[in-house]
Amino acid sequence: MSTCPRTFVPTPRPVATQPPAPTAVLSATDALAARPVATQVPVAQPVTFQSLVSAAANLSGGPGAIYIGDLNQLVGPAPTFELGNSNGNVPLDSLQRHRYIYNSSYYRSLLDKANLTNPTAMVSQGEGIEIPFTCLNRFLQSCLVIENFFAPNLLGRTNGQVKLVATELGLAGKDTLSLVADGTLAMAHVHTNYISGELPELEIPTLPGLFDTRQAQFDVATAVTPELEQIVQESTGGVVVNHNWLAGGDQFFFTKTPIRDSADFKGLKTRSFSAAYVDWINGMGAEAQFVPFAEV
Repeated sequence: MSTCPRTFVPTPRPVATQPPAPTAVLSATDALAARPVATQVPVAQPVTFQSLVSAAANLSGGPGAIYIGDLNQLVGPAPTFELGNSNGNVPLDSLQRHRYIYNSSYYRSLLDKANLTNPTAMVSQGEGIEIPFTCLNRFLQSCLVIENFFAPNLLGRTNGQVKLVATELGLAGKDTLSLVADGTLAMAHVHTNYISGELPELEIPTLPGLFDTRQAQFDVATAVTPELEQIVQESTGGVVVNHNWLAGGDQFFFTKTPIRDSADFKGLKTRSFSAAYVDWINGMGAEAQFVPFAEV
C-alpha cells in the first residue's frame, strides 16, 4: 500500500440498506491482487460456510469475487481496464504475490461484515437520494473503483434509491477534510497523506522508511484502522464508508539533474504531498514543495 485513501461523509441519514461488500473492492483491483496458497479449509463446515462457498462460486471470475480458499475464482476482468494489468485483467500471479491479504483476519472480518449470504432486507422504496462524491482526481485508482464499482453496486443494492455521482473540483487535497466537516462536501475521497497536517495520526500506515515489507505495512494499516476511523469521526462528525488499499509504498524521484548519491539532493525542489515526506525530503537537503496532484 502506498497510501490509504479513505472516503469520508458526514453522518448520513439512515438508509435501510447495506453497501456492497468492501471485499469486492479489495479483490477486484489489481493493486490488491493476492496469490493463492494451500489454504486449509475447516474440517467442520457449518451451513454458513457452505453458503459462503456458494456465494464465492456465483461471484467468481470478475469484479466482486471473494476468496474462500481458491484464488483462481478472483482471476478475471477488473472493474475498468485501467484497474487491471496490461490486458485489463486481475492476473493469478499478482494474486499470489499478495496472498497474505486474503489469509488475514482482516479480510475474513470483511466477509462477515459483507453479510453476503443473508443481506439486510430493503424496507424503503421510491426514495431518490443523490450524493455528489468529490474525487481529488478521477484518474486515481481509488476514484476509479468508487465510480465504476462502488457507485453502480450501491445503486443496484438500493433498487435505484441511492445514486452516487462522481465529481472533481480540483481541490488541493489538504482542504477536503475540513470541507466534509463543515458540510460543504457531502462525500469526498480523502487522501490521508494530504491531511496529515490536521490529523497526523492518519499518516501512520504510510510513514516513509518505516516498513521493510508490504505485508508489514498492511498489517499495521489494518491494525490501526479502527482507531483512525474513531479519530476521524470525533474530529469531523463524518464516517468512513470504505477504504481503498493500494499495494506498494514505492516513491520515485524524477529529475533532469543526475543523482548519484544522497548529496546530490541538496538544493533540488521536489514535489511532496505529506508532512512526513516534507521532513524526509528536507532532511536530505532538498526543498519540498506542495503541488496538488492535478497540477503535477
